[in-house]
Amino acid sequence: MRNHESCVEIRKNWNGLARRTPRSSKLLVSLTCAFALWLAAAGTIQAQTNLSDHGGPIMQTVDANLIFWLPPGSHYVSPPAGNAAADQLYETTITNFLNDIGQTGYWNILTQYSGQCSSTACTAPQNAPGAVKVGRVFQDLTPYPRSPLQDSDVQNEIQNFINQNGLSFGLSTEFFVFTGAAVQECNGLSGCTSTDFCAYHSEFDFNGGKVIYAFMPNDDSLPGCSAGISNGPNQLSADRETTILSHELAESVTDPLPFGTSLNIFDPLGNTAWWDSNNIFSSSFGQEIGDKCNQSPASVNLNGKAFVAQQQWSNDTSNCVASFGPSIEFDVSTGSDDLRGDSSSTAGLQSGASTFQTVTLKSQGMSSWGNNTTNEVVTGLRPPVLPTAQTPLTDIAVTLTSHNSFGETDDNWNIEHLTAKVLDPTGRLICELSLGGDPLVRLTGSMPSDTFLMPNCPKQSITNGGLTQIEFVIVTGSDDLRGDSSATATIKAPNGSVLQVITLKAQNQAGWNNNSTHDLIFALSPPQPLSQLQNILITLTSHDSFGETDDNWNIQSVNITASNPPGPAQCLINSGGNPLARLTNNAPTLTLSTPNCTPTPPPTAKFNQVEFNITTGGDDLRGDSSATTVLLVNGNPMLFTLKAQSDPSWDNNTNHDKIFSLNTLQPLSAFGNAVITLTSHNGFAESNDNWNIQSILVKLSDSGNNPTCFFNAAGNPFSRLTGSAPSVTLTPLSGCP
Repeated sequence: MRNHESCVEIRKNWNGLARRTPRSSKLLVSLTCAFALWLAAAGTIQAQTNLSDHGGPIMQTVDANLIFWLPPGSHYVSPPAGNAAADQLYETTITNFLNDIGQTGYWNILTQYSGQCSSTACTAPQNAPGAVKVGRVFQDLTPYPRSPLQDSDVQNEIQNFINQNGLSFGLSTEFFVFTGAAVQECNGLSGCTSTDFCAYHSEFDFNGGKVIYAFMPNDDSLPGCSAGISNGPNQLSADRETTILSHELAESVTDPLPFGTSLNIFDPLGNTAWWDSNNIFSSSFGQEIGDKCNQSPASVNLNGKAFVAQQQWSNDTSNCVASFGPSIEFDVSTGSDDLRGDSSSTAGLQSGASTFQTVTLKSQGMSSWGNNTTNEVVTGLRPPVLPTAQTPLTDIAVTLTSHNSFGETDDNWNIEHLTAKVLDPTGRLICELSLGGDPLVRLTGSMPSDTFLMPNCPKQSITNGGLTQIEFVIVTGSDDLRGDSSATATIKAPNGSVLQVITLKAQNQAGWNNNSTHDLIFALSPPQPLSQLQNILITLTSHDSFGETDDNWNIQSVNITASNPPGPAQCLINSGGNPLARLTNNAPTLTLSTPNCTPTPPPTAKFNQVEFNITTGGDDLRGDSSATTVLLVNGNPMLFTLKAQSDPSWDNNTNHDKIFSLNTLQPLSAFGNAVITLTSHNGFAESNDNWNIQSILVKLSDSGNNPTCFFNAAGNPFSRLTGSAPSVTLTPLSGCP
């Protein structure tokens, strides 16, 4: 066994050097090293200080692209247990882990770490359905270029898939490269997987942008990387991998640009975000959110499924946790008179005349809150219970305290806008206060406090069946919504009257990038019965700067639900297309009529038939090529031939429907990933075939009855299969209503 040390993290110090604190404490110069996950003894957690915000961006959502690099003869499970079925189960477990992590108490931990703020809003990791979603899954069968691998090989692997598939990248996308058992990488001064690190996350410049990525070797086969896990709810090898994966994923979200854009002694922090910079001489200096809880696994329930993940650091409680919440989130906008650096501010949470918790908004040691800035504070409720009808949250009292130095007068502070949201552990909104003014209030030495009424917290049941909340989940397609554009949703009644106009994206908010998902929740004011929500109009407004043309926006899909929490959500709209709508200056509005939803299958539904409807795009499937699909049923792979070698070619822009039967009826939960693979049977001097898949719809049924969507996706193309990348993985229920 490896002789474990406390840390092998590499982090720049103030002079652009790298500080390494495992086997040696000397400073090492490194211009290209990535952050390495150190090999600590399983479960060992040192006394720690909190993470600090260094002003860089965070990832609000994560579109995860998975590259499973597994040449023939390689497996994820060490011999003799390694085989194709075990490999598919490994990949399926990892894919499901990422798809299920959003809107959970585990992912809620990350909401404590806000990103960059404008004058009116702050970015923060979202904890909602689709906050993390698997965008594309690739199987690469090409041999590894060398042994051991180098970081440049991992970067080249990612670049090849970006170029071959026209993939987008940036601060909402991360690429994860997984390799087989016993595959080694040596990464410059950070050492090798065999002796020094288990995985890492980093970024590199490419085509004028930033590519966020993580290298995920097979930790089941690396000494000291199993996190002390001897058994788990899934495949043991996959459970060990999801533990290390959760470490790197959380660090990527809270510190996606760990080295900034360049090494610069005048800007040593670059674009870094959340890491521990409290004491340069401490062993915790440079640690990110996952490092502080390294190899401390926990069993987690992610949307009803059992997984193993690493605990993460909570600044709120200054320890390692596996969940966070319920919580309260404050967004406070300062107006034309700042909150001084030596002043402090608190928010008292009151139930009637009693204050049950005091939240520190700004401590005396924090930097000033300058004019026209917004700051976000998230803290857990103490005790960790939501307000009830017996002990409601009735008021919030905000107080300014001046700590005057010699000759200094009391501070004055203008609050322009105050938002307070009470959230359950899965990030669902329980109640909200949102007030603004010019200013909303001016706190001074003689009037240092003001109290704001928190209405209906918790929300009381509405006897007339009214709905109090509406949620929009909008996916942007291949043409973004610009940063200087805005979008609204107008809700209309059956008689055509306007019930409410909601701002989906304000002009000063960040743009909605290509292929990004946005989950937005708003109060319906006043509450409305379902029958009144007749039409919803989504409108694009361009605010063009000098020389700029009007914006165009492709909407790929829209899901709208209304509810009266904690009651169930009722579907209003669930529509998609390629795109669903393209909004322009000449056609700026999409009108959606309610209800327009496909019902989900009942839990008791069982299926014995699977149907694949596949459209070929601009590159055909040759006559001498074949295509198969392997569908995981109850953990067992079932092979179906979509096109045999002797079948005619699938020409450009043609549609093909294939139906296959199962031996027995199976519930929906029995079905796992499906992998479609192209096999070239080359004649003399013939090169490998390339096949563009434009769209895929997979349906399950009971001998043709009660057809149910299992997978639905389209693109231009959705996937391009080649000799070096011959497979595409279909995740259950992806793209389905």
